[in-house]
Amino acid sequence: MSANNWAVCPRCLLRAERERERKLEEAAAAYGKVDRAAWLEMQAAAGDSVKPGDFETFREDYGLGVDEGGGFKVEYAGSCDACGLRFGFRHEAQVDVRGTARASV
Repeated sequence: MSANNWAVCPRCLLRAERERERKLEEAAAAYGKVDRAAWLEMQAAAGDSVKPGDFETFREDYGLGVDEGGGFKVEYAGSCDACGLRFGFRHEAQVDVRGTARASV
């Protein structure tokens, strides 16, 4: 694996969106049952929105290429230390280096 990138973790983002929604529902249920200051505090605790950029905790490592023998390989591994999400993919194929057929894209 030769390259890496920090991407938005889809699990962390989903969890944050669900938590915000839960807090908003809790505030909505409390409307008219708690004083205004407490309700405003509940609304503020939910936040304005979930910002995907706050969840760039998903490390991506990948490689792609053909070796001198015509072996083609794609490798990908992604993981998040914050929530434990892990994903990997690997594919290998032999390129027909002796044939005259052209590969289609």
